[in-house]
Amino acid sequence: MSKKFTKWQKALEDLHYIASKLGVEVIYDRIEGEGGFCTVHNKPLIVVNRIYSPQYQVAVFLKNLNLKYSLDNFYLSPLLRNMLENSRLSNAS
Repeated sequence: MSKKFTKWQKALEDLHYIASKLGVEVIYDRIEGEGGFCTVHNKPLIVVNRIYSPQYQVAVFLKNLNLKYSLDNFYLSPLLRNMLENSRLSNAS
């Protein structure tokens, strides 16, 4: 297993943990498109396309989690914190 793969897998695990703390179910499935946030039977859900690379899955997961919730009170690895800050900057412009 390459170090790069491990880094992104760890990031996915961290985001999955945060989602569980927020009461958001996560589903990895083969779908049309990248996935995203939705509500099913009044329960929050993030669907992530499982055919994408772990790096892309992290980006989709982080973006969608951050759309609905504040992640400021959670520990985020430097990698995730940097991605979050970059997405906030790009959304502000």
